[in-house]
Amino acid sequence: ASGKIGKDETVVAVLTGHVLKDPDYVSNYHRGTLAIESHEPGKPASRQPIHGKFPNTPSRVAADKKSILENLKQR
Repeated sequence: ASGKIGKDETVVAVLTGHVLKDPDYVSNYHRGTLAIESHEPGKPASRQPIHGKFPNTPSRVAADKKSILENLKQR
């Protein structure tokens, strides 16, 4: 709106945080359970799912080097 970035320009944002400010957001994104509250006038509040394009689905792995390496090779 201020004209500092043109309509044809590309913007890159670098996240430099450690993600500890909102770990639930990150966890829900990667588990596929992220949602946002929808508040439309005259309608009850509802949760609308948000589907990420690049989730890294968590998996349980035994706490040993061999199991971890095998799991990484499968991805």
